[in-house]
Amino acid sequence: MRAHDIGGQSAVDSAQPNAADRPLRARFLDDILADISTHQSGSNAGTSSSAGSTVSDAGLVATSFQAMLLSAPVLAGLSAAGFTRPSLVQAHAIPIGKTGADLIVQAKNGTGKTCVFSVLALEAVDTSIAGPQVMIVAPTREVAVQIRDVVKSIGEKMKPPLQCNVFIGGTASAADKPSARVSHIVVGTPGRLMGLITAKWLPTQGIKMFVMDEADRLLQEPCLPHVNTIFSGLPKSKQVLALSATLDESLVRQLESHMTNPKQVRITPERPTLAGISQYKRVVVCESLLPAQQTESKVTALLEILSKVQFHQCVVFCGSRSSADNLAARLCDEQWPATFISGDQDQAQRLHVMQLLRSFRLRVLVSTDLIARGIDVDRINLVINFDLPRDPETYLHRIGRTGRFGTYGIAITLLLASELDQLNDFASSLHAQISDLPETMPNTLHHFDLGETEKIAETKLANLTSEERSTLYTEAAIRPKPAKHSNPPPLRGTYSKHRQAANHHHRHVFFRAIVRPLNRILAQTRHLHDWTSVGVRTACAG
Repeated sequence: MRAHDIGGQSAVDSAQPNAADRPLRARFLDDILADISTHQSGSNAGTSSSAGSTVSDAGLVATSFQAMLLSAPVLAGLSAAGFTRPSLVQAHAIPIGKTGADLIVQAKNGTGKTCVFSVLALEAVDTSIAGPQVMIVAPTREVAVQIRDVVKSIGEKMKPPLQCNVFIGGTASAADKPSARVSHIVVGTPGRLMGLITAKWLPTQGIKMFVMDEADRLLQEPCLPHVNTIFSGLPKSKQVLALSATLDESLVRQLESHMTNPKQVRITPERPTLAGISQYKRVVVCESLLPAQQTESKVTALLEILSKVQFHQCVVFCGSRSSADNLAARLCDEQWPATFISGDQDQAQRLHVMQLLRSFRLRVLVSTDLIARGIDVDRINLVINFDLPRDPETYLHRIGRTGRFGTYGIAITLLLASELDQLNDFASSLHAQISDLPETMPNTLHHFDLGETEKIAETKLANLTSEERSTLYTEAAIRPKPAKHSNPPPLRGTYSKHRQAANHHHRHVFFRAIVRPLNRILAQTRHLHDWTSVGVRTACAG
């Protein structure tokens, strides 16, 4: 199947006969897509085009969400949440999952796996019946909260209203008892869900779907014993879904032991590196053998990178909690507003930090490997490894925090000369090209990135009347009220210019209403264009 040109399909269902009668937001998005198509055609003049590249083994099962025969409330929720066209994994996995078959899904980070099981969960739920019907397990609290938010966003149009709640550690378990009994969809971490089931606060007799997100993590210590206990307490007749970016054959066999004749959708590049992410390394020169002096040399290199590379938001990964804490404090001292997140913070702190990041009130986040997996923040387009990760898989997951939904990003690893062999081993095992960071650093992330999309959208937005702009936000189910919180301190670089041009709330509204939907529309095309060696395998195991 040939990849569709960017401008070849409208942002919404193109079957509507009269273009003038279509919603303003749909026409606005289509207008921007046409400009993007023109921009890319011009920038790629004289180069070979990949628009005609094919996806081997299987074509798209469904080219639109409408073709999947989803319920009207779910379709409306997808549209309101900005999902206008299915990604490759969504197009394959959702139709298969709707048949009721057990399903194993493997696809790279940022391709929309959360949407896959969210849609299937919502299709399985009858909101007129009280009590848990779907259980979703995630390895970390942050991923669980993110899943809850996605499910509620897509399910906001369901009647009677959907009850979806998250159950995680770090909070009082007694407070979970009332909501556990009335939730239609239960999302949580293994330890808390097991505790609620053991205490008989979470009824399981009505569970008809069990979802394991980041399944490879859930099948390892310390999650595995809790997952096994949860699974043993569920009805025998249920649909089981398992999703992950990385699954080896031994883990697949382990999953199959919990399933009945599972089907597999494995969208796997021959090389497991991430398309759209430019990977660099900077060897830090330090003659001293003292750890403090080595760290100081790395901090100097980090500050130089942050000052010279244009980015929206950045995650800096450290190897320990103390390292992350100290580095965040140092960045603040250097006038880079930053904070850190780690597993030993209390839950309220962790949730607050993630909210700051998602609402664009935090530009630089310093983290341990707590958020190396599963966290989706659209505007992260720079990842820096301040400390070398422990293994290639962790490296792959860390850099996967950028390049989400088909966008482009940069991953930079800071290391000492003594660590170079280890990074080269990572690159070899991942078949990755990790180049030396040039002395003259790139001032753009790619020939066409999210920032360029945003510039085109902002230019067109400025040409709308105030009435048209109000209509645009209304159609996106967003009310442009003034923000209640005070503006954060001024930020450096291009991000500061954006923040000075419009207040925080309206930037947030603009991004949700326009840029995020554009991002998802472009993602499908970019995956088809960039993955020239993708194999899509849909098979019945057993």
